[in-house]
Amino acid sequence: MDSIPHIAGSTFLSAFNALVEKGISVSIIEDKIGMRKEALENPDFRLPVPQWNKFLELGVTLSGNPAFALQLGEQISHEKMSLVGHVVFNSRTVGEGLQQYIRFIKLASEGDLAELREENDEVIMVYETENPEYYSPLAMERNSSLAIIRLRRYTGVKIPLKQVHFQHSAPNYLDEYQRIFQCSVLFDQAENNLVFDHSILSLKIRLRSSHLYTALLNYAESLLNRLSLHRSFKKRVQQFIVKYLPEGEVDIEKISHLMKMSRQTLYRRLKEEGTNFHELLDETRKMLAVKYLTQHQSSINEIAFLLGFSETSAFSRAFKRWYQKSPANFRKASNQ
Repeated sequence: MDSIPHIAGSTFLSAFNALVEKGISVSIIEDKIGMRKEALENPDFRLPVPQWNKFLELGVTLSGNPAFALQLGEQISHEKMSLVGHVVFNSRTVGEGLQQYIRFIKLASEGDLAELREENDEVIMVYETENPEYYSPLAMERNSSLAIIRLRRYTGVKIPLKQVHFQHSAPNYLDEYQRIFQCSVLFDQAENNLVFDHSILSLKIRLRSSHLYTALLNYAESLLNRLSLHRSFKKRVQQFIVKYLPEGEVDIEKISHLMKMSRQTLYRRLKEEGTNFHELLDETRKMLAVKYLTQHQSSINEIAFLLGFSETSAFSRAFKRWYQKSPANFRKASNQ
């Protein structure tokens, strides 16, 4: 199994169609991405998230529009909406729809996480990229604008936002952010989120079908179960690695003992998913290192400890192997 997260082909197709609508020929786009449009029309087709991120950059280049990804949220087509979108907007209320979105977000993009927080009179929709290595400002623009524009359309209410937060730095087309979100937009923040008044949760979804909702929900659940079964064991092992790394170096013997299975069984099951313990440990440390360096104030020594390295020098050598620069230089560059 490929450890790189994948995204639904329908998401890719919506951006492809947006470029065609701007007058760019299908053949030119196909040549650029090395793929036929017909492949994207297969409902079961999925592509690596890095390829999606690069396609959004291509969209900016081909369209000559730096706000291309941000404006993708306005390309609403009920007929071409994804399965997850149909589940969300056949829910009874906005609150129920957002909960279903959080539940099924992996069907749209395996690399994304979402959380709904309720704080006093506010509700906060939080977006996170599971692995910071795959974070794309363009993808986050598209996801956030799509969320608010669809909510406004399918409730028939001009839902006001209180604030919008982004982890990335401000681009040079802030007027488009203001036009779409119509509120205070903050950049270089700790997380990506949309802040609403709590009252939106009870808003009714217009034109929903309860019968269609039940059928879509059952189908989405079956797809999610299939996806979870395909990826669950590696994720379970990774959860144990993350939990016990701060206690010192972890190895396959320790993790297999904690998971109450033999070393051979753990080795075999990881092999069935196309990886091994050493690769998974390295991948997990690599992912966490970026998160700690960019989202936490911990010192380099503390981060080395959290990642289970016995010495800071060992962490520094590993980090240079991953990113061709020292942890300190990486942190400095990410803060500029």
